[in-house]
Amino acid sequence: VWHLKEPVPSSLVSWEQEHCIDLVRGDNQKAQASHQDAGSHCTIDVVDGANLTPQEFEEKFLSLRKPVLVRGAVSLWPSLRKWSTDYFVRNFGILNVWMGEIPYAPQFNLPGKQGPLAHYGRYVSMVENNQVPIQMKDKPIMYVFDNEILTSEGGKGLMNDISIPNLVSEFPWSIAQFMWGPPGSGAPLHHHQDAWNGLVFGEKKWWFYPPSEMISSTKISSDWNSPYYCTQSPGDFVYVPDSWSHAIYNSKFTSAVAIEFSYPNLAK
Repeated sequence: VWHLKEPVPSSLVSWEQEHCIDLVRGDNQKAQASHQDAGSHCTIDVVDGANLTPQEFEEKFLSLRKPVLVRGAVSLWPSLRKWSTDYFVRNFGILNVWMGEIPYAPQFNLPGKQGPLAHYGRYVSMVENNQVPIQMKDKPIMYVFDNEILTSEGGKGLMNDISIPNLVSEFPWSIAQFMWGPPGSGAPLHHHQDAWNGLVFGEKKWWFYPPSEMISSTKISSDWNSPYYCTQSPGDFVYVPDSWSHAIYNSKFTSAVAIEFSYPNLAK
């Protein structure tokens, strides 16, 4: 389950603007500095996927509820060779997906809709080729974030293009999410159960807050003032622990898969 705040009050946006202004830096100079910092290093743990066993992952990160970026953990997925705008449209264009300003936008009274993946592919092509119509230029960036396509009959091909990493393969999973969006898309600060994210193409900037500092927002930002941040590249795996607030900013055309799962040994 994907949470901002429960229940979501109608005044959430105005509340967030009043009380979270110190967290979001609108200053372009500060945003640029943050990107440089996040791109040069991570302040969460980073390990090489080739040298991390499932037992070590559980002992050092999962059981401690500690976020980590695992370099190259999903680098052998067929999707890294296959996924593109053309591939999505040609093979899965008739399938409906959810798209909006933020993930699950309608739940938070923000614009969002369900429509054919092919329609979104045309939108991505317009953005990529700088051909967005004038009447659309001032509208929010639309982001596909869908929790149905991967487990649908028609989406089996997409699911076959990935595999559950051996680091988490023994744990039952509940929600499989497909995401695809242009630069500037992403997810605001939110939290949920344990999850992992595998990046297929593009680049994601991440910011994290521990449960003791749980924060929520409905804003996409390229610069969150958190001491915990990282940059994810294609083939990388990010583990997000239960109840850790986190935000994501796609700095390039990006597609990824995220799966929420149950770790039964939190008291371990």
